[in-house]
Amino acid sequence: WIFVISFIMRLICCVITTLIFSACYNNLKTSKVNLSKDDISWQTNDEFPSIDFCDQFKSNFERFSCFKNKLSELILNKIDLEGISVNQRLNDTIIVDILIDKRGEISLVNKKINDLIKEQIPNIESILDSAILKLPTVLPAVKTNIGVEVDSTFELPLIIKSS
Repeated sequence: WIFVISFIMRLICCVITTLIFSACYNNLKTSKVNLSKDDISWQTNDEFPSIDFCDQFKSNFERFSCFKNKLSELILNKIDLEGISVNQRLNDTIIVDILIDKRGEISLVNKKINDLIKEQIPNIESILDSAILKLPTVLPAVKTNIGVEVDSTFELPLIIKSS
């Protein structure tokens, strides 16, 4: 009898487990999102990348302008020019192409540095690379009509002045 009772108990447990899993599976609903190419413009971001401080501005233009200014400020603060002296006075702009990925991580895609700056600060490229690596993550760009965080790239001017 013990064998029969044990077998029946195992059978009941298997039936109950199967019923629970099938009930849970049937309650899951899948939905499809139908979007046409006309619904999505991948050429523009609906919401530009940002930082918390810049979210106080209402318009996209003001928020993005604030973001670019704060990002420039952050990069310039992270640039370590300690111990670097120049022979000529510098007052020039470095253009950096920044990538902000969908996780909000910042990386340097390209940099346009004029020859005078390269001549006066030979390791400026590694200094810029190091400064970008020290930046915090930010809020990525978002395609708001479908709620997807996306990569975004843009040019950022950095003004280099020596006294």
